[in-house]
Amino acid sequence: MVSVTRYDIPSLILALIGLLVIIQGIQAIPHSGEPEYQHQIESVSATEIPNEANILNYSELSPNGRKVVSETIQSDNNQFVIHGRSNKPSEFTYSDHQEVNHGIHYISYQGNYYELTTVQGPPGTLDWVFLGGYGLVGGVAIGIAFYSIRYERLRLPLTLISGIVIWWGISETSIYRLSSNTQLVVGIVLSLVLIPTVVIWYLLGRIGYGKD
Repeated sequence: MVSVTRYDIPSLILALIGLLVIIQGIQAIPHSGEPEYQHQIESVSATEIPNEANILNYSELSPNGRKVVSETIQSDNNQFVIHGRSNKPSEFTYSDHQEVNHGIHYISYQGNYYELTTVQGPPGTLDWVFLGGYGLVGGVAIGIAFYSIRYERLRLPLTLISGIVIWWGISETSIYRLSSNTQLVVGIVLSLVLIPTVVIWYLLGRIGYGKD
């Protein structure tokens, strides 16, 4: 029969938190490693179309091209994002610099004219960096949890859980909007998380968990 001791419960909670962090990372970055292609569209009149523009007929576009145009028009903000080279329409070009026929395309669709702006999104490698961060944090939490169970440590998982709860509480506030200075906000958040966490570590040691 498996027995649960006082060392197991906080460690198991920490392991569960670590698993949830990894799952959150996978959900937050569902297209990790795949290139991103951004689209924005607006209705224009025939007189607004430059003379050098090649007007593309919607019916002559590829299936991917028709999907991009229709989805972008139907979206609430007239923007649409796709991922993966296999979904990229061959008739559109994507880069950081837009000019007529290269990043700025004109479409004839259902008797109306549209200006479609296409942009190459951030490189997919950045997704792996963020996903790796989620995996690292979750993996470390799970590793510490099993370490604490094996060697009957209580102080470490309790402190980490407290720090995570404090960080979660801060993230639910509007503190990130206090300033446009990113370094200042990060410094404030780290201070609000690290200082109470260190105090909790100290207090746990004072009340008898110093060897745990």
